[in-house]
Amino acid sequence: MSWAQNTTAHLDIHQDSISGAQQIIGATYNRLVRYRGDAQLPEPDLAQSWEQAGTDVVFTLHEGVKWQNKPPVNGRDFKASDVVFGLERARSDDPSFIHSGDLAVVDTIEAPDDSTVRLTTKYPTAIILTMLAGYQWIPVAPEVIDQFGDIKSPEATIGTGPFIVESFAPDFGATLVRNPDYWREGLPYLDELEQLDVEDHWSQFRAGNIDIVLVPAELLPGHDSFAGFLESEGIDGYVYSEVMAASAHGHFMNTQDPAFADIRVRWAINLIMDRLPNRTYGWPIGAKPSIALGMGHLAFHLPDAEFEEMPGFGLGRREQDIAEGLQMLAGRVSTPTTPWSGKSWGGPCPRPLSVSTSCRSRSTCTRMSPATSCNRRSRRSSGAPGSRRRRCTSSR
Repeated sequence: MSWAQNTTAHLDIHQDSISGAQQIIGATYNRLVRYRGDAQLPEPDLAQSWEQAGTDVVFTLHEGVKWQNKPPVNGRDFKASDVVFGLERARSDDPSFIHSGDLAVVDTIEAPDDSTVRLTTKYPTAIILTMLAGYQWIPVAPEVIDQFGDIKSPEATIGTGPFIVESFAPDFGATLVRNPDYWREGLPYLDELEQLDVEDHWSQFRAGNIDIVLVPAELLPGHDSFAGFLESEGIDGYVYSEVMAASAHGHFMNTQDPAFADIRVRWAINLIMDRLPNRTYGWPIGAKPSIALGMGHLAFHLPDAEFEEMPGFGLGRREQDIAEGLQMLAGRVSTPTTPWSGKSWGGPCPRPLSVSTSCRSRSTCTRMSPATSCNRRSRRSSGAPGSRRRRCTSSR
């Protein structure tokens, strides 16, 4: 099975943000917990169970888990200390480990024995399991780092997952083969996965060069339904409404810059920024504001009605928000959470900003754009040899 992905520089997910490495790592490694597809709730993965009390979460690991049979690990037994090593590496103080801040709430990570991991947070937190289900919190065998220094290369990409990385090159893609020793009996079903580094994924799919594709949202307006879109494209396919494919874009302000270091400026920009183009771009479900506040596909999030009441987000408060933001920049009011220091910000008051629908450069919101993934497979149909039937996924 093959799909397309834009450039993936390397495979060290501890030092990677959003790239094609996610799909490769997801097929190669397991995590303590993972998302259950239908509800996006944490469920057991490497951990068969856990107990949570106060600031402690104690995980009991599955028995019989082994690392993939590649040197220097060579298929040895998986141990709790491997989880500790991987998580400690991911939360390194080295700035190249870009996810470390996500585990700032964690105080200690310990392995009392080979089958137990104890994680203690600095204070009680409801989202620790949801956080640990993220793709980046993979275990790492210490001997891999000892030999390779990182896990960027295909040789160093060694997990406990269903597929083994056979080859990888940034300009070409990756090939993964079935792990014959996978600890979940009978899995995986496929023998090989292939990720290709190519442009214009939809055209590649239509040409039969890849089996799965994310359909750009801009192809869909003008159609009453996703089924209508498939019909117009001459595609005979299935729709999997339970699968979500989406993208998120945001604007990040450098707080080391003197202007953005002032929280009043950041709050004013939040009020002034026009999110309407972003929220109406995604079809058919539209966009959702700020993934940082919890999206609807996660186990926790704010209801849409509460988003509409939030300063900077409510579409019915635009005039009020713009006025308050401009007043704040002019030094006339204070933020709800930070008292004035008595010094006004000296910059000019900007015009209200409008953001293009690409949402790539100046939006303080995040955009969830629906996309569609399609799986094309060969089969005989209507007596025509080699006819194609395609499986497609549309977010709803």
